[in-house]
Amino acid sequence: MNILDICLILMEFVAFVYSKNGFKNFRRYNGTETIKGELLQNTSTKSVLHCTWLCNEYKPVEGDACNAVRYSETTNACQLLVPANTSTQQWSTNDSQWSIYEPSCPIGWVKNRNSCYLEAVDHGLPWREANHYCETKGGTLTAITDDAENEFVGSLYSGWLGGSDLEVEGEWKWTTGEVWNFTSWYPGFPQNYTDNDCLIMFGHLWRDFRCSRAYPFICEKGV
Repeated sequence: MNILDICLILMEFVAFVYSKNGFKNFRRYNGTETIKGELLQNTSTKSVLHCTWLCNEYKPVEGDACNAVRYSETTNACQLLVPANTSTQQWSTNDSQWSIYEPSCPIGWVKNRNSCYLEAVDHGLPWREANHYCETKGGTLTAITDDAENEFVGSLYSGWLGGSDLEVEGEWKWTTGEVWNFTSWYPGFPQNYTDNDCLIMFGHLWRDFRCSRAYPFICEKGV
């Protein structure tokens, strides 16, 4: 065994430790549809664990981070990918030579696209305490940025979302800092009363509500 083999074994051990401590865990993609996306890097590795470790460590100066890998058990070839529905490049999931691995979420979390969601339906809390609870889990209250995510989250629960106008009345912001460019208000909302500063969802519709009231909520974090 040469020094390179020893280094690779150590890298795989580090990857294993990372996976046990909440870093990206990967699992073989079991879907049947074709995946579209962009190829970030072609390389060769000793194992699929090493390949997923490289994906975790891929940190571009700009652009998208690695969020999936394509690995060949035959040749040990490793491709770092970022799925994107708008891409013209695509990969079959029925390829006998290649397998695709994608990040999974921690136990108890539900994966949707590039986020993991944790339902806290048994933890009715005021809005600030709810967001703090999510922060202790490595996330924040959910920020909804498009209709598809609104449909998904609305199918899970009713409760607090991560929006508020606590800083400036009438100027709604997400706790994540994401752009506020999508809304799904009930007709006649927001009312923008001085004490209705926090965002709550019922079904798939939103309203502003008193932050001090205790409600269920859902946490979100990236995969």
